[in-house]
Amino acid sequence: MDKEEKSSEIQNQDESTENEIGRCISLEHRIGDVMDGEFCSPLRNTEYYDSSKRTMQYIPGRGFSKYDNALRNLIPLRPKLKKQEAMPIDNVGLFSFITFSWLSKYMWKAFRQGITLKDLPAVSPYDGCEYNGKRLELLWNEELSKFGHEKASLTSAAWKFIRTRIYISCSLYTASLILGFIAPTLLMRRLLIFVQTSDGNIQEGIKWALLLTLSEFIRILIFSSMWAMNYRTALRLRSACLIVCYRKIIRLNNLGNKSIGELLNVFSNDSQRVFDMVILGPMVIGGPIVTICGVFYILWILSPMALLGMIAFLIFYPCQYIISRTTSYYRGKAVKVGDSRIRLMNEILQCIKLIKMYAWERRFSEDLIGIRKQEQSLLLKTAYFQSLSVSLAPTVPVISAIVTFLSHIAAGNNLTAAEVFPLLTFLNSQLRNTFNILQMGVANIFDAMISFRRFKSLLLLEEGNCLILKPTIEAQAVGIVHGTFVCTFFENQEDKSTGSKRKKKKKVHTNQKSENEETERLRNSVNVKRIEVLQDISFEASKGQLIGICGHVGSGKSSLLLAALGQLRIHCGQVMRDGSCAFVSQEAWIINATLRENILFGEPFESTRYYKALLACSLGQDLNMLPGGDQTEIGERGINLSGGQKQRVALARAFYADRDIYLLDDPLSAVDAHVGIHIFDNLILDALKDKTVLFVTHQVQYLNRCDDIYMLREGRIVEHGTHGDLMKLDKEYAMMIKTIQAESESNLAEQENSEPEETETGGDKVEKLKSIDRTLSSNSQANVKAPEKVENAGTVLMVPDKVERGSVKAHTYHMVAIRDLRRIENSSRSPIFSFLMTTTQGLSTIRAFDKQNECLAKFQELFDLNNSSSFLCNIAMRWLAVRFDGLAVLSISITGFFVIGMKDQVSPALAGLALTYCAHISGVFQYYVRLISEADVRFISVENIEHYIKTLESEEQKYTKTNRKLPVNWPTRGEIKFRNVQMRYRTGLPLVLNGITCTITAGEKIGIVGRTGSGKSSVTVALFRLVELAGGKIKIDDVDITTTSLDLLRSKLSIVPQDPILFSGSIRSNLDPFKIHEDTEIWEALEKTKLKSRIESVSAQLNAPVGFGGDNLSMGEKQLLCLTRALLRRSKILVLDEATAAVDPETEIAVQNTIQQEFSGCTVLTIAHRLQTVQYCDRILLMNNGMILEFDTPTNLLSNPYSEFSMMMAAAEKAVRGC
Repeated sequence: MDKEEKSSEIQNQDESTENEIGRCISLEHRIGDVMDGEFCSPLRNTEYYDSSKRTMQYIPGRGFSKYDNALRNLIPLRPKLKKQEAMPIDNVGLFSFITFSWLSKYMWKAFRQGITLKDLPAVSPYDGCEYNGKRLELLWNEELSKFGHEKASLTSAAWKFIRTRIYISCSLYTASLILGFIAPTLLMRRLLIFVQTSDGNIQEGIKWALLLTLSEFIRILIFSSMWAMNYRTALRLRSACLIVCYRKIIRLNNLGNKSIGELLNVFSNDSQRVFDMVILGPMVIGGPIVTICGVFYILWILSPMALLGMIAFLIFYPCQYIISRTTSYYRGKAVKVGDSRIRLMNEILQCIKLIKMYAWERRFSEDLIGIRKQEQSLLLKTAYFQSLSVSLAPTVPVISAIVTFLSHIAAGNNLTAAEVFPLLTFLNSQLRNTFNILQMGVANIFDAMISFRRFKSLLLLEEGNCLILKPTIEAQAVGIVHGTFVCTFFENQEDKSTGSKRKKKKKVHTNQKSENEETERLRNSVNVKRIEVLQDISFEASKGQLIGICGHVGSGKSSLLLAALGQLRIHCGQVMRDGSCAFVSQEAWIINATLRENILFGEPFESTRYYKALLACSLGQDLNMLPGGDQTEIGERGINLSGGQKQRVALARAFYADRDIYLLDDPLSAVDAHVGIHIFDNLILDALKDKTVLFVTHQVQYLNRCDDIYMLREGRIVEHGTHGDLMKLDKEYAMMIKTIQAESESNLAEQENSEPEETETGGDKVEKLKSIDRTLSSNSQANVKAPEKVENAGTVLMVPDKVERGSVKAHTYHMVAIRDLRRIENSSRSPIFSFLMTTTQGLSTIRAFDKQNECLAKFQELFDLNNSSSFLCNIAMRWLAVRFDGLAVLSISITGFFVIGMKDQVSPALAGLALTYCAHISGVFQYYVRLISEADVRFISVENIEHYIKTLESEEQKYTKTNRKLPVNWPTRGEIKFRNVQMRYRTGLPLVLNGITCTITAGEKIGIVGRTGSGKSSVTVALFRLVELAGGKIKIDDVDITTTSLDLLRSKLSIVPQDPILFSGSIRSNLDPFKIHEDTEIWEALEKTKLKSRIESVSAQLNAPVGFGGDNLSMGEKQLLCLTRALLRRSKILVLDEATAAVDPETEIAVQNTIQQEFSGCTVLTIAHRLQTVQYCDRILLMNNGMILEFDTPTNLLSNPYSEFSMMMAAAEKAVRGC
């Protein structure tokens, strides 16, 4: 094909691509998204928040004026606003504030029509994240500046944040306690004395009955006011703590020694403990107050001997406190074990594909079941002590009353109804409830103190920012002068164990330790090492230059980009930069949003720039294949995109951002050769020609077109200059280039001398799979905890069979609302955790694009949505409680007047008994409703579990059983036959494999190539039976794979996936999870994959920790570890899916030689974008649209200048020779 024909073909392809992009960006999408030049992306406020529901800026107030808003609720009646701005509680009068009457319209709406998230008002600006977060952050910064990092107390800052409202809450609670004490001990007593008196004046009895009613009515109003204040205070403190923590997270370069599981625990469990502490904490003052009042009352109406009953009461509660602390101890241990279970389950869900491919389900299931059994054991112990505590609670007042009365009688005194029943009411109601609340409140305070320590440990993580100066030379864009950069490595001393697969969690610390002692213990238990990742770096990039950066795996290339971004801690030297940055990481970061939103990344939509980004990044055909074009929803971590598609979306995002400096970390490793050339020519050389580009690559064919080149080795720059200069030096860089060229020419020569073989071809029709459902990883925590919820649901089903008809109606009316609000709260909580995980995975990208504020605004929006539903859900419970309290007061009033009217027919004992029971009615009603509410909420989880049990089909149900007995060492040869294989990912979707027919002989090395979306990876999916075939058969050694169990089939195959997957643990546990290999075997495998020296340089060597997903290793190192794992597995069939895409060419050549030697008798399927990678193969299988386009030896294909593979190879070889 001559140059003119090829040029014409490229032009036609570009025009075709433009047409495809034009079809995918439909007119209605453009009209809908270009409103006022503004685009509603995931980093902008969504439909639930309009301009009228804006947040407030916190401005520190002075004097009494800062309480103006809170004092407005003291106005008895306030006019309703025509336009509702936010939560009505800010604009209601005192009566509505106390009785929660403002909530009635939402309760009624839920009962009549149902309620959704859109129906809820926005959270009050005074309760929002932004307002309270800035308040707490100011207090925390004051604490840090005053006491320093070691002695600063977040607990102290939090106390300053809430103390005024807590003082008011304590005052209200004290008033309610005093009124609650006066009602039975004085007023009820006077009423019973009147009943005992035969000649009493009826007006006097009415007076005492009215006073009793009035005191109880005032008490419930005051008590309700305290609850309203506590809920808002708790909401504010929880919001403030989490937003301060999130602000800290987005300022970090990395999470240090914090895992994602720990962060989720902090943002869920610890925040809830802080919330509970504020709710019950102010009530701990009730115990001493009621005790003092009780002592004086007993001395007043009884004898000093009667105090023995009070002493008995007080003795029991320390015992109960010990039991409660024991319960908390076991609960705390259960929570920690639960954390490890959640972390493991989260890892399983994120790595489920590899786990299935390696047939590791049983191993991970056993690990999960083992942790679950350990957790259940602890929960069982917790339940034992909790049952003991619950059993003692009702018996203590009875025993105390018996001791009190017997002691009084033993002293020679008499008892009357006026003395007995008021004291019984006091002991069995107020004193008992107060001490129960005291017990729970103290436990919540201790738990919250632990949570504050965990918050503090997060807030004290080193941010590690380096000072970026402006270059002194105007033409300079990036400069590093003698820079040495370090990264922090955390090694837990308590967790060191040479043989364990997973790290054990740190020992539970006791609540008695002070915050500073805990910080000291944590510091001592974690060995912090600073490792120099870059040493004495002098680097310079002028404006408009294209800088190429190369080097071996782990040489520091990615670290150099992070250093230029200011995201590495600088030990010495200077970093200079002039201009805004865009960053494309080696592992593309994709958010759970539409494809367009991923590209725009919060920027306004501009059609011309957007169109250019799609064209330059070769996304036209991909958009055409996606069901919704650029409006297709992309799952978490880009689950429904291929590796190449994710990388091109990231490149398009960078181009669309229109920045001054572009830092590209090996962006072409995951794309096809011709696509890589297109992107390099059209994006890097053309579209970014006036920009500064730092281009890290392992594909040396692009380096000769760079303006300047830096080569790194072991964290140092070893060579620097233009391509021509470095080739003249004839050192390491020149050796690398010559090695690649020589290897390429050698392979071509070998192929030319080989004999041609028979060719098999297939058709080319049918598009690729269009989409995969969004992932449900955000629901993983709820699914893991489902068994516990089902078990606990059984305990709340024991409710009375008969209740009053009015209470049933109130319950029904109430429960509809509380159920809807609880579901809204649950559904609004999941996006918070999902967004948190997304943020932590893309910290480098977010900071490079300077999108911290947008992410913060999005998090605040999500959390405020959850706060709104959470607040309304809690208030709904109090709404009912106030009305039940009102019914109780009404019943007391009616009973009091009934007793007065029938004093001659009713004995004082019966009158006292009736009034005593009336005092318990409210508590019984509320307890009943709480149990029903809890049961209803728990059954939401039961419904979810039932849905999955009934709708999800197990994989093991999908194989055809046969009587054929396979040999133990099957497969012995490794022959694979595809016969008219058809596959679709789901019923109703197009075929992704359409009539694949070919035979791969035993021991043959097959290279599978083709454009993104051609069906290469789908062949692997079919082979491993991740998706069942729609038609045809696949046979291994003449055995239909559908007749074998999945466990057997997958255990006989090995794969190195495109996205390297490692599990948290150690090097050893990732390479040998079943502990079946000796250390010598592992070291031999590491030597063959060129990792031995790297692992030996680490102090722990094989026991060196591996973070979640291998986040403490480079992409190349992760790929080589996965390859080492496959070497140890020694399967007869091996699939390499872009196994060496992220390693340098020299390492790749060495690894390919290792594969040729170690897997000489094995069948190897190599999926690759680098065409040089498949030159080693016996035959090449080129796919297009789910069909085989070409299948022959490299020699035969290359001998035909019109073959697709020949044209692709010619372009790649030309690029390599040109370097």
